[in-house]
Amino acid sequence: MVEPAALDPEIFPPENAIAASATTDRARLARGYYVIVTPKTKKALGLGRWAALVFVHPVLAHIDDDRKMRDYLAIHCRVRVDRRMPDELGKVCLDQTLRNALGIPFGLFPALKPELPLFLFPASRTWSATLRLIVASVFGLRFLAARSAPAAVADIEKGYVRLPDDLLSVIGALPADDVVVERPIAVGGPKLTKFRIISEKLSTAIASKGFLDDRRDRSGSGELAPPAKSSLLDRFRMASPPTHLPLNLRYPRTKDLLYGYKTFADAGMIEPDVVTGLAALEVTETDVPSIFMDRDARTKGINPDRPAEAADYLTPFMVRRSILSAAARDSLGTAFAVTISLIQFPLIFVANKAGISVCQWIAGVTVALIVSLALMIARLRQQI
Repeated sequence: MVEPAALDPEIFPPENAIAASATTDRARLARGYYVIVTPKTKKALGLGRWAALVFVHPVLAHIDDDRKMRDYLAIHCRVRVDRRMPDELGKVCLDQTLRNALGIPFGLFPALKPELPLFLFPASRTWSATLRLIVASVFGLRFLAARSAPAAVADIEKGYVRLPDDLLSVIGALPADDVVVERPIAVGGPKLTKFRIISEKLSTAIASKGFLDDRRDRSGSGELAPPAKSSLLDRFRMASPPTHLPLNLRYPRTKDLLYGYKTFADAGMIEPDVVTGLAALEVTETDVPSIFMDRDARTKGINPDRPAEAADYLTPFMVRRSILSAAARDSLGTAFAVTISLIQFPLIFVANKAGISVCQWIAGVTVALIVSLALMIARLRQQI
């Protein structure tokens, strides 16, 4: 088993530490994000169909507790067993999207030390959530990894999540549809042992180009070039050019927060022969897309007695469309076909040879319903 950086074993058990490499042969995998494990790792960690990945990002150590940031980032994913991999304990393969959701730079990933503070835990859903997911997979299901971002003041307490319209098309949703946001939360504690995947359905609003441009201006820009022992907030205040607003933690830029190569180098997570060349590298990472939610939306499903589980401004989520909402929107065509079938109802009472029996009418309506449902499933699956 790999040994992570020095962390409190009473919170981060070393037996759950993993060494990750990139996944390959993605074409044979279905829609979704996966961690590929060996049979030995799956058995030792007690993994089922779902797992939670936990990464203690080095930048979080510089942020005070009152800055709405947690001690680690966590994202859930499906588990796949690959018997072709060398059956070594703790060796896994991760999708790039999962690594980005955890704030691990794609360009820097090959140079990172294997002893990263990266952990894998079993995750589970309730029976009702599992049933809803099975039904959703019949109609077409695609997850999208995204990151929590603070809502605009005008959006607070409206009960919706704001997304760019191109993200809706990726998951097969349309403006005004509902979406389901999911994330893992720790069960028990303080020692991490297993996670439960919680989900909440939220209404959607479009993050327009003007909204995104305004958020980009408020986030500021600039390089982080501070004294090593200064706080992250002080680093932001010192770093911005005068032509931009200062970087801030109300509207943080994840590119500067999570993907700073120097942050990984200062934490000793990079191979020594690579550190010397980092000064000439520019951070060009692209983060997972942002979804904009107020505190009420970010804390839905959270036990009020455990405020530490509340989602902060960097928490990654999985987003998918609500099948109930999509089916309701698409049911207009189905209702038309059923209505045509019901028009035959008065013919039952017509006392002539043109009349039909009740059994014939029920059979006709049943066939119409089945055909309409099949067409609706086909249309919804085509949207993703």
